[in-house]
Amino acid sequence: MRKRGWIVWMFGVLAAPFGAVAAPENLGAALRFHASFDEALTVDYSKGVQAFRQFATRAERSAGGAPATLSATTRIESKAGRYGGALALTSSSPVKLFVPSAGILDGGADEFSGTVSVWLRTTPDEDIGPYFCDPVMFISDDYKKGMMFIEWSKDHSPKRFRYVIWPDTPRWNPQDKPWETIPDEERPMVQLDHRPFSREKWVHVAFTYDRINAGEKGRGALYLDGVKVGTIEGWDLTMAWNPANLIIAVGWSYGGLLDDLAIFNRALSAKEIAQLHRLPNGVKSLHESLARSTSTVASP
Repeated sequence: MRKRGWIVWMFGVLAAPFGAVAAPENLGAALRFHASFDEALTVDYSKGVQAFRQFATRAERSAGGAPATLSATTRIESKAGRYGGALALTSSSPVKLFVPSAGILDGGADEFSGTVSVWLRTTPDEDIGPYFCDPVMFISDDYKKGMMFIEWSKDHSPKRFRYVIWPDTPRWNPQDKPWETIPDEERPMVQLDHRPFSREKWVHVAFTYDRINAGEKGRGALYLDGVKVGTIEGWDLTMAWNPANLIIAVGWSYGGLLDDLAIFNRALSAKEIAQLHRLPNGVKSLHESLARSTSTVASP
């Protein structure tokens, strides 16, 4: 099968429909994780671990990290978010935030699907240093066993924004060529040739992953501000993760504001992602709606 990483949006975002949007129950039922960053570096809702952790060295990572703490380079700005507060990060910080994936991702399953949603506010060429920058990434103990991430490139000017589903390396890069030496069309990614990001505005980023570990049946898609901009398909998207070491990395080498991070347990449809983008109060309305429904059912 021909391998593809399509880019379907090159020149701008078509406006999604306007109007207030109620919290759809089907979205709430699929929610696995949410961090609003409204007032603290805490997890608002999770089917797994309820707290962020951090490390600064390989030894600390191997030991499971430590409880995450705020600092000069990891801050909560209470009124700066897309909804309420936001996580403010400095690109040069050696501290890496993460959440253990157990209960949130099904990375060890025969096949699994999901969606990540996050709001970003940054001017990448000014706010992000000369590093590979990963606002959100799934990674185990060895990157060659597979990764899934959104990133800004390290050495390009302007920096390139990408969504990458990197399977077990021998399945797609048997010669183990360095990442940036491989032609774009030979990498399992969506790469944007325009620059929609700025510290002057919020951009909603969502990416789906569908039937991962099911060989060439797997696929992924990238959305910006509720509109699909590209897909990854035609690759053997099988990971070789050790589920016990699989983590959700947040804001690695990122400089700027990050808000309303959420993970769902299925690949949302284009319509659902447009709904997610338009939620007037963000993802917290989904689990608040679930809590009200649960309370109503439990009442005598």
